[in-house]
Amino acid sequence: MKILPDDKRGFTLVELMVAVTISVVVLSGMYAAYQMQLRSNITQEAVVEMQQNIRSAMYFLERDLRMAGCDPTCGAGAKIETALANSLEFTMDITGGQNDGLDNDSDGTVDEDDESRFPDGDIDDTGERVRYELSHHADGSVSLGRDTGSGLQPLARNIDALNFVYLDSDGDPTVDLNAVRTIQVTLVARSGKEVPVLMNKVVDNQVYTNQRGQIILPAQNDNFRRMILTANIQCRNL
Repeated sequence: MKILPDDKRGFTLVELMVAVTISVVVLSGMYAAYQMQLRSNITQEAVVEMQQNIRSAMYFLERDLRMAGCDPTCGAGAKIETALANSLEFTMDITGGQNDGLDNDSDGTVDEDDESRFPDGDIDDTGERVRYELSHHADGSVSLGRDTGSGLQPLARNIDALNFVYLDSDGDPTVDLNAVRTIQVTLVARSGKEVPVLMNKVVDNQVYTNQRGQIILPAQNDNFRRMILTANIQCRNL
């Protein structure tokens, strides 16, 4: 076996230590980059899901509220029934023509199935009474609930706040249900899980308010991401 001189062995050991040190630095950088990328991906997925959730919730609210009070026959009495800061119930006459004894589509046949799209002068049909408010579940989660006659059904999960402000034709807040023309809706949604992970977490200490500066969700001081969305919805049938 060939024995290296002392100076050669020392030089080889130094090289080995340098190589190990470089490897540790490189591996540490790779692990840090992996952590950052993983955190970014998880956060992005949670944020995208939250955005889709709150936007779909606002879509349904806008669609329904624009039909609130719809009363083509002027005899159904459709109107806003209950108007609270966190709960809203209204009626509309938008169906029932398949059972009203009339030839609504003027094709010579009375009470066809496709005449269900015609109003019948009352608000007793399925889907003509709608209620929105938050629904609390046994697992601690909260969702935006929509009730059309069979109880609150979850429309959008992880909605932390729902707020309504009722405005008259001048844009001023009103408690007179007959004077409501526009409804300001504000939603606060949160991510379904705490993000980001693996590294320092971001604490949500924001206070969420509606368009009038009223607090609708105090600071939660947790590690969930949240998003607020607000809209002025004109009730064209009121």
